[in-house]
Amino acid sequence: MTFTLNEYEKNRQEVLNQLSQLVLLLEEMGLLEQADKIGELKDDLLNEYFQIAVVGEFNRGKSTFINALLGSRLLPSANKPTTAILNQITFAKEPEIELHYHNMARKPEQISEQQFHDLVAPIEPIRGDRESERQYEAHANKLAEISFARIGYPLEFLKEGVLIIDTPGTNDLDAAREQITNNIIPKSDAAILVLAATKILSDSEMSLLRDRLLSNDIQKIFLVVNFKDRLLTEMEQKKVLEYAADKLKNIISSPRLFLVSTKFALNARRLLNGEQLTGKNALDVWDIEDTGLPEFERALAEFLQFERGAVKLQRPIDRALKQIRKTLEETVSFEKTALTVSIQDVMQKVEAFKPSVQEAKVKTRDALNAMQMELRKSEEDITRWHDSALRNIADQALAAFDRHRSMSVEDIRRKVEDTVAPLERDLFNERKKKTGEAFKAALGKVSKILDEERLKLQEGMSRIIGNEWKEYASSEFAIVLDQAAAASAKVDFFDEVLTDLYGAWDNHRGVIGKILIGTGVVLTHMVKGLFSWLFGGVDPKQKMRDQLTQQYQSMRQEKKSQLQNEWKGMEQFARQEVNRIVQDSTNELERQLQTLQANAGLEETETDRKMDIINRREKRLQNIERSLSDLLKTIVDKQMKVRV
Repeated sequence: MTFTLNEYEKNRQEVLNQLSQLVLLLEEMGLLEQADKIGELKDDLLNEYFQIAVVGEFNRGKSTFINALLGSRLLPSANKPTTAILNQITFAKEPEIELHYHNMARKPEQISEQQFHDLVAPIEPIRGDRESERQYEAHANKLAEISFARIGYPLEFLKEGVLIIDTPGTNDLDAAREQITNNIIPKSDAAILVLAATKILSDSEMSLLRDRLLSNDIQKIFLVVNFKDRLLTEMEQKKVLEYAADKLKNIISSPRLFLVSTKFALNARRLLNGEQLTGKNALDVWDIEDTGLPEFERALAEFLQFERGAVKLQRPIDRALKQIRKTLEETVSFEKTALTVSIQDVMQKVEAFKPSVQEAKVKTRDALNAMQMELRKSEEDITRWHDSALRNIADQALAAFDRHRSMSVEDIRRKVEDTVAPLERDLFNERKKKTGEAFKAALGKVSKILDEERLKLQEGMSRIIGNEWKEYASSEFAIVLDQAAAASAKVDFFDEVLTDLYGAWDNHRGVIGKILIGTGVVLTHMVKGLFSWLFGGVDPKQKMRDQLTQQYQSMRQEKKSQLQNEWKGMEQFARQEVNRIVQDSTNELERQLQTLQANAGLEETETDRKMDIINRREKRLQNIERSLSDLLKTIVDKQMKVRV
């Protein structure tokens, strides 16, 4: 097998091992909240996977390409615009297909492989036969209820921790195009665009790459040019790749282009897997290397292991290292100081200090309420702006239609798509920017209040324990707002909250990454609209304009609901994380007070015993820190080497 993620898996297991040791040590030290947080990082990494989105227009061989990757004829080919649904393909010990519906109250439905094939490749209707057309439309309406099909299969490619998102085939003005480029590809680790060597980079394909694809996603695109078997000479193959590279040069500086014969690759894989080919397939056999698929797989595996894999491992390593350093600088340092200094009247001083802690809790609660009120105001402002922008896009789409009404239906579709595609992409980017800025501003204000309270408490603790108590240069609550200073400043846990919020749209395991994994209810309108174009008796151009009007009216409501759900999830996450950080800080302070009280009047032998325990724990923390730091350096060095 040419696709393997062995090195990533080896590094992942080492990170998991170090995180497990850190969890046990933090629990042993009584730092249960911190141990839970590291445990969450471990669970996330355990459940991590590589998400690959496969995108392509109709008749590009997308289903055959996926089947060739899997080495099995899992997906039926010849999907049509009216019957395509989104498929999630993942590893399972036994074959299984499960339908998930837009109506979340409806339970997923298990179906057989034959039922799945009948669902996505039904018998074509007989034009003019009203009963046949009625049955076909009923079938299309049933498809409209499906959010996605989850397909589990015991295949080696999937066993490597890969989930494939098989997106519906799209053309100009399909509502799915925006959902794919704004929701699915950003949350995927790699995106594969399947092209046809016989019609390389159509206008609509160029529009998708130029006008819809987000700039951050360019680097994760793989371009698979299918139908290598239809190019008769090596010169023809070379010309196709050179033409594609030249056409893409203003969009992708160094495109990842692969010429592949998916049909012959699938046959070769089936043979290698011990399957007996019959009929024409028995004659259509190439050596697997000649099909071009292994070259693509090696490039994809390298990208996932050393580029995306590095990203997946860096987050838990970075956050574990921050926790270790915080524990060494605050907990361990304080415990050592508390054992070595002599404090007069410690019990009275501790009791006198406790009201300050309660006062800080009250101010913290008030700050959180103020943050929530500010976020509600920002939500109202952004919602109004967003709705106005959506109205403008609808107006621009209809205006483009009216300007070009004398053209053919296909040419009108192209003109409207050229108009709305960059507008929808820019709206998505601006929405992300405005949302991120709103949360950053709200967190910045609450951070300032909490920082003041933190400093007051530190001063109070210093008065108890004396000058030996180390005062740290930066507060736990101080957000690094100056990006130029971020690299050298001590980054605190509020920055982690901001990082997670800013990355909410770009990670399938992020704050809202598990939401909108399908293309949503928008597709149902496209299904019905396309069907009515096929069989309606109304003038097709008028039908198209009516459908556009309906589509953008529906889109406004759906996107308003989507924005509300995203905001609600992000606001809940921000409040939850700030509460947790504040609670952890308060618990740490109360532990310090308890430590002072417990150490009062200790015998010298008991003090020595406790100091020995602290020193051994410190050493274990330093060993974990060293192991993770060395591993991080290895991962980053390999990542840089692969990029070069």
